[in-house]
Amino acid sequence: GRVNLGPAKEFAGSLPILPRAQVMPGVVAVRKRKQNFSRDLKRVGVLLCGSLERSFEVINDKRMSRNLLSVLKKYKRLKPGSPQKLALPDWSNGDEAFQSYYTSYQEATSVPSGYQAPQLARPLKAKPEAPMQVSRQAKISQLGKLVYDEHGEVVFPIKLGTLHVDDLGRIEPLRKGFHSESLLFPVGYKSKRLYASIKNSNSHCDYVSEVLDGVEGPIFKVTCMDLPDEPFISKSSSSDCWIRVIRAIRSRSDENKGLNPSISGPEYFGLSHPAIQELLQELPGAEQCCKYIKKLFVRA
Repeated sequence: GRVNLGPAKEFAGSLPILPRAQVMPGVVAVRKRKQNFSRDLKRVGVLLCGSLERSFEVINDKRMSRNLLSVLKKYKRLKPGSPQKLALPDWSNGDEAFQSYYTSYQEATSVPSGYQAPQLARPLKAKPEAPMQVSRQAKISQLGKLVYDEHGEVVFPIKLGTLHVDDLGRIEPLRKGFHSESLLFPVGYKSKRLYASIKNSNSHCDYVSEVLDGVEGPIFKVTCMDLPDEPFISKSSSSDCWIRVIRAIRSRSDENKGLNPSISGPEYFGLSHPAIQELLQELPGAEQCCKYIKKLFVRA
């Protein structure tokens, strides 16, 4: 048979009509949360898009990019929990959301009014000043070690250990071969050095080194004072003279007789000594030597 729904309808009709929110409160709350979430999501998207646009503007602007790097460096130096204030650049361009964000961030990171910096247990000692730095190409001047007269002129002979310089000579800047990139060969230069004798292998004697005037260039001459009538002369280089001297010394002994000597003529002449180089650079005409590279000397 058929079911009689009359009593059920009468019961339902007697119930009071309630608002929709009271009938399904959970459904309404969930719907509101979804609406709020979607609204917040749209705001976040707008902010992200705006920040991306501004970031591209910052990257294109060199001044703003430098400002950004400085802010990042300051942020890295901040310690966690330290009450320091990080100054952020103004990239808001009138955006109220960004302005409120920056305002809240600065208020959160501002230094409290009653804050006092912690005192260190031991005061830091002042670091001593670093000594004067000299470039790699510079040399310490040795002119202070020389002897001067009452007029401030260098006293000859200039004594530098076993090397004695009797005359600096004169500079020939316009003549070929009298200077190179690293050395000057002044005409009339004369020095004396104590070295092993050619005549007596068990004794030492003086060797006089000279730079003479030649037609095609300087002439280098080395004279052993034990054999003054047998000088060593070379038109090619100063090293050639002293190599022949070493060969002559070794020829009188069996030791190292067949070895080829390796020696620096400018060093034995004294032309490469720092004090002599500095004095030669001060001679008249030295600044006109086009190939010569002037040495830099720093006085301590």
